[in-house]
Amino acid sequence: MLLAQKDYPLIFGLLDENSRRYPLLESLLQGDISGRVYVDNKDDIRAALVISRLDWVYLLGKHISEAFKGEMVSIFKEKESGSYAWWGADAGTRELARLHVSPNIKAYTRLRFSFNRDRFKAMEAPRLPVPIHGVNRQNLDRVLSKYYVQGSQWDDQETFLRKGLGYFIEDGGEIVSAVMSAAVSGGEAEIDVQTDKAYRGRGYAQYLCHRFIEDCLERGMLPKWDCFKENIPSVNSAKKLGFEVEGEYPLLHITVRRTKYTP
Repeated sequence: MLLAQKDYPLIFGLLDENSRRYPLLESLLQGDISGRVYVDNKDDIRAALVISRLDWVYLLGKHISEAFKGEMVSIFKEKESGSYAWWGADAGTRELARLHVSPNIKAYTRLRFSFNRDRFKAMEAPRLPVPIHGVNRQNLDRVLSKYYVQGSQWDDQETFLRKGLGYFIEDGGEIVSAVMSAAVSGGEAEIDVQTDKAYRGRGYAQYLCHRFIEDCLERGMLPKWDCFKENIPSVNSAKKLGFEVEGEYPLLHITVRRTKYTP
């Protein structure tokens, strides 16, 4: 059953300690990011499937009925080609996807970090002989067209300008590195950093992220950092910015194909 956006607050009760750590998920539920929310029974919601505009998937609830599993498979297969990124999928949902959606699944491990404010404040701020520019109404299009050709997580620029934050570095008038808030919710701002390959290793990302974190703290927000476990440069950057590994969770990349679901 497709849930109307006005009824999204009905599923907040399904959020647990783990799912509350996904700012992108909460941003969708609070209306900053568009998507679809399906529930098993509006009058007694025990499970919900959340799919963002960019096909990021979250499954909420501990009691997933066979009927709802079948509905989920049908929903996934409405997409004739392409892929889904399923956050936090457990072994059961992974097997469901493998058998009835597509055998073409790649499993990744993501690291979740917690921010240590005291460690950050004790660190010396990086210094580089390049200026940092704040993302604003006049330059937002330039940043988006450079690093977010497929579209940013934010639905519209006005919402980002009202709630988000970001910075970038230029070289010769060309943007070469940028950090943006992918989502802001629950007093957290999720960090998304991009740097051109030719400019990596110069400390630009570290420089930008440090400024981003300072901005977060001034606004009374906490910065949020997640990354793939095998992304060692990102792991090292996080630790240099006062983050500590808190745990890990799975991410499935599913390329869809047509099959018939049989419970």
